[in-house]
Amino acid sequence: EKKLPLLAQSGAKLSALFRNLKPLAGGKRGAPKTFNLVNCIRGTKELFANHDVAIEIENPDRVTDMIGYPEDLSTALVNLVGNSVHWLDDSQTPDPKITIAIKGAPAEAIIYVEDNGPGIKEEFAEFIFDVGFSLKSEALARSDATLAYHMDFNGGARFEVRFPRVLER
Repeated sequence: EKKLPLLAQSGAKLSALFRNLKPLAGGKRGAPKTFNLVNCIRGTKELFANHDVAIEIENPDRVTDMIGYPEDLSTALVNLVGNSVHWLDDSQTPDPKITIAIKGAPAEAIIYVEDNGPGIKEEFAEFIFDVGFSLKSEALARSDATLAYHMDFNGGARFEVRFPRVLER
């Protein structure tokens, strides 16, 4: 009897993993399109609403429209926020918080995902984009977006996603 719920949980987790990895598989995607960045971020926030971690969204420049594949950004955000939630919980950080801050520029938006957890130890930082360790930075390449880790950020971990707001020339 105990195996069935565990098996069902594993199946649900595997199904969710495949859904999250589907955008990384490529396939026929069509042309990049305009999509609402804020809706994408809110969707990620809702996905983690049942965790005891405050997730704040800051958008002082009121950035909304992006150009690319929303699935690419969603996959990156789910990966980054999921890792933050895990490490905040694992480290038992008091008052755990994730901030997703959006800064606008004419050609791109910069999305910072930062937490107040233990951060990434320096000896592991060079491996965070390796397959099996974390999201590869190349995963955002089809949307002409980039992913970087801020080694110099104190007080947790900070990642930066740069996503285009205009079509490439």
